[in-house]
Amino acid sequence: IVFTPNSTWAGTIDNVSLKLITQSSAIQNIRNSSGTIQNELRTATNSVYFGLNAGRANTTGITNTAIGARSMGANTTGNNNVATGYRSLELNTTGSSNTVVGTTALAFNYTGSSNTAVGSAALNIANSSNNTAVGTNSLIALTIGNSNTAVGDSSGQGLISGSSNTFVGRRAGRDITTGSYNTVIGAGLDSGAFVLGITTGSSNTIIGSRIGALSATLSNNIILADGAGSIRAQWASTGAL
Repeated sequence: IVFTPNSTWAGTIDNVSLKLITQSSAIQNIRNSSGTIQNELRTATNSVYFGLNAGRANTTGITNTAIGARSMGANTTGNNNVATGYRSLELNTTGSSNTVVGTTALAFNYTGSSNTAVGSAALNIANSSNNTAVGTNSLIALTIGNSNTAVGDSSGQGLISGSSNTFVGRRAGRDITTGSYNTVIGAGLDSGAFVLGITTGSSNTIIGSRIGALSATLSNNIILADGAGSIRAQWASTGAL
């Protein structure tokens, strides 16, 4: 590590912790016509890593498959992972049993396990477990929430730390940030800001497309709406219709 302060910097750097990761050597390099290495092949016990810097830090991880430049590049002991796509599962170190398909999908996961991410940037910054994201940018902002399911382009894209939510449909539930146990089925609006309204509310079941202007903290409601976003029935937390 090298630190070179510029002429305006003043201060100290204390308590810096470093971990030495020894890069494994590729057993086969594939070069372009100019002689530059474009792809590398590495292997481990029941594992294959193909792509520039793919699987380069692996130590004892077994039964992994990584295809794509930098895919699983930081993995050390994680097992039973499948990563396909540029930077897919890139920073994973000990997480296991993840299935990842898509550029930068689950790229910032370190220790989370049993996740499924399909689509570019799906579960991009999550470091959590038991999540399923299918669709470009689905659950893209999730960090520590667990057991969420999002199916559809940008579905659940605003969720940060909520758990046990289910979002089905393009942009479904995309403005919920920390709410949990919500079920949202139906596409969100195609334009404008995050419009569903609920951000921190929990335990709601919402069926119908293009619903908007709900309370940010709405909880324990059941809502049925038509395809135009008009609410046709709503049961409140008190059980009243």
